Amino acid sequence: MSSRVRVVASRGLVAGLLFALLSCSTDSRSPDEATLTIMVPLDEYGLSWAWSATAQFLVFSPLVARNEAGLLEPRLATSWEHSPDYRQWTVHVRTDVLWHDGAPFTAHDVKFTLDLPWLAWADRTDAYSVEVLDDSTYSITYERPAIGSPLDDFTVIYPKHLLTGLDPSTNAEWDFWKAPVGTGPFRHVRTVAGIGMEFGANPEYFRGKPRIDRVVLKFGVPQLQMLLSGDVDVLPNVSELDLLALESDPRFAVFRWYNPIRMKVILWNHRSPFFADASVRRALAHAVDREQLHRVLGLPDEVRVFDGLYSEQQLRRGELPTAVPYDRERAKELLDAAGWRDRDGDGIRDRKGIPFRFTLLFQGGNGGSWTAQGGEGVALFLQDQLRQVGIATQLQPWELGIKEPFIAGRADAAVDDIAGLVTRLWFFGPDSWIGYDNPRVVELLERIAASFDPDSVDHFYTEVSQIFAEEHPVMFLYSAIATTVVNRRLKGLSTPHRSLAVWYLEDLWIEE
Repeated sequence: MSSRVRVVASRGLVAGLLFALLSCSTDSRSPDEATLTIMVPLDEYGLSWAWSATAQFLVFSPLVARNEAGLLEPRLATSWEHSPDYRQWTVHVRTDVLWHDGAPFTAHDVKFTLDLPWLAWADRTDAYSVEVLDDSTYSITYERPAIGSPLDDFTVIYPKHLLTGLDPSTNAEWDFWKAPVGTGPFRHVRTVAGIGMEFGANPEYFRGKPRIDRVVLKFGVPQLQMLLSGDVDVLPNVSELDLLALESDPRFAVFRWYNPIRMKVILWNHRSPFFADASVRRALAHAVDREQLHRVLGLPDEVRVFDGLYSEQQLRRGELPTAVPYDRERAKELLDAAGWRDRDGDGIRDRKGIPFRFTLLFQGGNGGSWTAQGGEGVALFLQDQLRQVGIATQLQPWELGIKEPFIAGRADAAVDDIAGLVTRLWFFGPDSWIGYDNPRVVELLERIAASFDPDSVDHFYTEVSQIFAEEHPVMFLYSAIATTVVNRRLKGLSTPHRSLAVWYLEDLWIEE
């Protein structure tokens, strides 16, 4: 039996066994049905908002979605207008959409969803108000920027007629999630606790019946062997180390998604005598070949080196802040000028009798999770790069928060991630625990947080990056990346805007 026949046979056996577990009675299916099996780190409540899982898009629909170019296009919403100051929006929704139980979808469902208290997170319960104008139109007025914008492509809409009266504080435990009813491309068929969920293509989906007939979400920790054996077709969050085992295997394709708000950086402790000088921090940016780091991590060529912060809109346009170029000789010149020289010939620079030797904290592990992405491998790479310009680095794995050792002076630097505006204000705000204090940066970040106009946000980010180009408060390494590996029988994915299979399954198809 050929390897391809064995894989197909294995896939059919696994799918058949899982369908048997998911079925209480026999049913007839065409052998030509296109079935996809996806491994997910979820359970039977995994489609709830509490999980924030992309699997929700199997059943539920958002107001808008992104196409292959990363541009927004309508889904439940058909069109929208906003006031000149972006504070008030009027949104028109489709009138031809049915919930899976046959009830009509209306603007009342949108208001119900946007008014749910868990969406008004981070004390933003007064951030906006929603008013239904008629069944196909609603308005939303913002007091300040908040989740729930009509241009939010991750918030999906829930059925008011089924969820009214349930206790929102217990939403993660609603039985509704085990048999969800949505307006999306797939309808729930059955669930077996601890095993998985099965979905069938929705023949009444407003964008047309999907080309994939059945989808099985298999619960558990994603493991490479499941993909290699053919037990699953899609494996999310594959580590770069596991990707090495797939490089020469023609059965699989790799796709990556870039998180626009999460960045891996080196945080410098500005209270340390090593990093108080901006010219030294700039020298270190010149000293590290970040393009080579990207290659070591197996990141695709499209992942650019950058120095600064950027908006999601700038990311999608490819307008990342210009990076300090790798230039080891320039790094040495700057260190010399700052008084850090190798005076005793031991290969380590020193100043006033103090050797340039510092401790670098890093998250342990080389797994697929973003927090540990690269782990010790990244730290070792940085240690080698800095050694070549006369700087000694002692590496220390650190599994806890790094705030306390920074404040206590027990850490000089750390590899960590910046996620969202709130975290950025922790680093760069008035109470910055890395010791960086620039009132103009704080003002710009606060204006970003309070701005409704995306073009103004871009302008503020550009000015922040211009300041960072002079002061280098941190060293930017790379943007957060999620890696998905799929069997090549699944077609229609692309990097980076359509790389998460379960998010865009309605646009995909299978070719055996």
